[in-house]
Amino acid sequence: MRKVAKKVAAAVDVLMTTPPATDTGELVSVADAWSAIEQIVPREQLAEELATIASVVPDTDGDDDAEWRAELVARYGTVRGFIRLLVEIVDFGAVEAGAPVVQALKSFRPSSGSRI
Repeated sequence: MRKVAKKVAAAVDVLMTTPPATDTGELVSVADAWSAIEQIVPREQLAEELATIASVVPDTDGDDDAEWRAELVARYGTVRGFIRLLVEIVDFGAVEAGAPVVQALKSFRPSSGSRI
């Protein structure tokens, strides 16, 4: 995503720094602006990068899970003291792909400086 954002930012930078007119007063056309942008990022590649961003950024209607996540973060302070006990008492299971995560959770021993 960092590479995608850098390419889009480079294209927008060219657009933002392109003066509206030449030294002789002639207006810069959209075609001229695209020509300058395409020297940095080809148009087809820029379209792909924009599609990538659109696929990972929530739509403008908002994030359906934002309220739930905010509540979870707000309650972290309440449950953080129980996390160590939770992994000692509850025998968590998982499908094969999740087994390493469960194993890491079971072997987790917070350091004295840990927030947990």
